[in-house]
Amino acid sequence: MSPAASRRYRVSFVDWEVHETIVLADDKQAAIAKAVAMYTLNGLADFTTGAAETVDWKAELIKEGARS
Repeated sequence: MSPAASRRYRVSFVDWEVHETIVLADDKQAAIAKAVAMYTLNGLADFTTGAAETVDWKAELIKEGARS
């Protein structure tokens, strides 16, 4: 995957609280797969935690110029 083809996605899941991370990926499914792999390898080390607002893994494309 070339960096030029990748886009930034905010990926989150709920486990009593919302946990989210930013990944580079070609599409939403690849972003979720990458975040799941990160979670499997490192637990919550690569995630931020906040108030619960979602129920499943989800990926959201981050627009150019948006702050994370």
